[in-house]
Amino acid sequence: MYERIVVAMDGSETARRGLDTAIRLAREGNGRLLLLHVVEEPLPLVISGDWTLPVLPLEAYRQAAARLLEDALEACREAGVTADTRLLDAAGRRI
Repeated sequence: MYERIVVAMDGSETARRGLDTAIRLAREGNGRLLLLHVVEEPLPLVISGDWTLPVLPLEAYRQAAARLLEDALEACREAGVTADTRLLDAAGRRI
């Protein structure tokens, strides 16, 4: 049925449900998954006037994304589905 399925992972419940569906489809059709996350430099969030929430260093977002992809990869392994991961850096561009 499907040979390759790209699964966008952003840590949301919707993405997790998408992963579950992709795993099911890959199992049914002997396909493989590409688990993808794009790291984008966060914009400061202005709360009131000059006060903004602090932005974490970009490396912290990369580390969190790597953990997210590793967790998704483990779910694939447990289901017996072959998967690869890809962590892309938006390099200052909007996704």
